[in-house]
Amino acid sequence: MLRSIYAFILSVIGLCTAISCGDDSAMGYASTKGYLDEGVRHYQAEQNDSALLCLKQAEQLAEEYGLDSLMIETWIALAKVNAVTANFALAHHYANAVYTTAHRTNDKERLAMSCNLLASIYDMQDSTERAFEYIDELKQYASYGPTQLRAYSLANIGIFYMRKRQNAIAKEYLNQSVEVMPLADAFCSLAVICGREGDMEEANRLWQIALQTPNLYHRITFLKAIATQYYQMGEYREACEINEQVVALTDTLTRRRQTAEIQELQLRYDEQKVKRKMERKTFAAIIVILVLVIAGVGYVVYVRMKHNRLSRLISDSQSLVDAYTRQISTLEQSGKEAELQVEELRKRISVLQKKQSEILSLGRRHYTDLQNGGKTVRWNKEDFENFVQYYKVVDLAFVQHLETEYDNLSAIHKVFMILVHEGRTNEEVQETMSLSAGAFRTMKYRIKKKQLIPEA
Repeated sequence: MLRSIYAFILSVIGLCTAISCGDDSAMGYASTKGYLDEGVRHYQAEQNDSALLCLKQAEQLAEEYGLDSLMIETWIALAKVNAVTANFALAHHYANAVYTTAHRTNDKERLAMSCNLLASIYDMQDSTERAFEYIDELKQYASYGPTQLRAYSLANIGIFYMRKRQNAIAKEYLNQSVEVMPLADAFCSLAVICGREGDMEEANRLWQIALQTPNLYHRITFLKAIATQYYQMGEYREACEINEQVVALTDTLTRRRQTAEIQELQLRYDEQKVKRKMERKTFAAIIVILVLVIAGVGYVVYVRMKHNRLSRLISDSQSLVDAYTRQISTLEQSGKEAELQVEELRKRISVLQKKQSEILSLGRRHYTDLQNGGKTVRWNKEDFENFVQYYKVVDLAFVQHLETEYDNLSAIHKVFMILVHEGRTNEEVQETMSLSAGAFRTMKYRIKKKQLIPEA
């Protein structure tokens, strides 16, 4: 019995932990996706510290719940954040993890993503030759993935060829990128190539398209490229005017970042308040659940004690009947002077046998009812106990087998085993005890776990 109670406590404590931690697959996916999306949002807002915190949390949750797809998305985001913060060792670590996994699963979309990442990271480190190795591999995967990924893959290939001054190949890939999806980077690179070729009218048109991007960082980068091109052409006045725009936009970007940092501090404070409130609620919930656990354990102990009391009652009364019968046999040999004592003992035997008879009578009535097609749906605990006590009259050896070969089977479980022992099919047992298929399997599994010596 103690082992059953201990197992019950452990299972409920596990449930408490699951409730307080949200430990189920749906909640795990939602939590992981939430941290991932929040990390990406912070990265796009150039709040890299906050992005890393969210993404590391997403990585941990994805590992705990075995969410492989979300893990890869998280690695991609972590590679990007570490790259822009110049943590190139970590950026390579995450990008290579995506690359290796994609090769192992032959996932063309992930291969395109990881080649883009690795090429960009090496480019940031001025390792142009290594970067071009991945750009060369990217060519075979550039047609895979969603629209945005395909456009970025084609644009990156074109940009690298533009840097190698292979303008014809670069324009081919950049124009393909623009056809898939208009990207500012692609227009910017095409403008550079047109400038090199002396077609400034087309270059200016493309620059204007590229500068429509809402991303201030990209606009500053494009303006610097335009200024450089004007400077190389000897048009210094135009180059200076564009550099003035660069300074103004840089100041605006700095102010936005400062505002974002202040907002981030406030958000962190609010998140801490929410977290403390949730911790208090979780603690209160755990206390309530522990109270319910204690109540449940108390109920289990009560039921066990009642079951044992009934068994002891019949056993003790039978022992007394046997003892009184032996005393009567001895007293009858003493003659008439012992008649009063014999009579008193016979009265006591009669009372004990009446108690036994009541229990066995109730048990026999239930047994007969089941034999005639009855069901246990309206039985209470005592009805099951009485049935088992009566069944000792029918097949004492089998009941003793249940009591010695199993660890404290409940009366309900004993009735289940008796019905099976009598040759009823699974469907008949289910119908008699009003069990669903799932409840039947569960009961069978629990009974098997209580078996002290498992069957070979």
